[in-house]
Amino acid sequence: MILQMRSLPEKLSSSILDAALIAQPHVAPSNVRLVTITDHDYEAIFNATSPLAAQKLGGLLEAISRGGAKVIAVDLDTSHPQFKALEAPSRTRVIWAVDAEETNGRMHPGNALGGRPMLPGSKIALAVVPNDRQGLVRAYRREFRNADGAAIPSLPYAAANAFTGK
Repeated sequence: MILQMRSLPEKLSSSILDAALIAQPHVAPSNVRLVTITDHDYEAIFNATSPLAAQKLGGLLEAISRGGAKVIAVDLDTSHPQFKALEAPSRTRVIWAVDAEETNGRMHPGNALGGRPMLPGSKIALAVVPNDRQGLVRAYRREFRNADGAAIPSLPYAAANAFTGK
């Protein structure tokens, strides 16, 4: 009984937060566009091949850049060596998502673009979202620490900072 009561405040705060978020009016984002690769796109454009063809992905990113994007956040696995040849837009900031392994509270990020150096204006960010004890995502972390203690931004935080010029 006492153990159940100890988790009660967390359950109540989570339920209250969920209710508050549901009650918020929907606001359409005016500065954000989501570009997705559907199953049809995967088959028709990328020939249902994984990893995605670097040249075709580069063409898609260039088209997005020509459309006036200020920032492009790429949440795709580009760790394969073939992505070293990917030609990314040079006039648009690109944030490349990477996964990470955690050891003793420190993150060890993977590679983007097959491990090649980042172009000026581009950076990596972690595509990591922490779950609470109930297995739900109710918050996100802005930054994580690597093995050296340096900050690595989360993907949404890096994209927001790039958009605002930070």
